[in-house]
Amino acid sequence: MGEKHKSAVITLVERCSKAIITLKTNGRKASDIEASINQ
Repeated sequence: MGEKHKSAVITLVERCSKAIITLKTNGRKASDIEASINQ
């Protein structure tokens, strides 16, 4: 996703209620993903 494929989208699904959460990250590294989830 994004220019030169340097970004990503995280999709989380809560199975019981079927709630969907999507988060945009600033990069594809583990530290970027962790920062997005912890916000």
